Amino acid sequence: MPLIRERLPTTVFNVIGSGARSMIPDLKSDQVHILGYVPDLSEPLDRARVFVAPLFAGAGLKGKVLDAIAHGVPCVLSAIAGRGNWPR
Repeated sequence: MPLIRERLPTTVFNVIGSGARSMIPDLKSDQVHILGYVPDLSEPLDRARVFVAPLFAGAGLKGKVLDAIAHGVPCVLSAIAGRGNWPR
């Protein structure tokens, strides 16, 4: 985020996910908004310039990744998020 702030100082990073508010409350700032659970990703994805999915575990391609792709939002994915299965 510090590198992004240097080049794009008005950028806002929205953190969406159930448990985000309890897991990373200290990251909240003017440029980092902790939204928590959002039942419908359509509105946030309509405004997004980039979608980030730093998943560390999971099985199958995640719906949130498919939603971002369907909205035409460029994605930055961890290997797990992009591969869509457990590490081998």
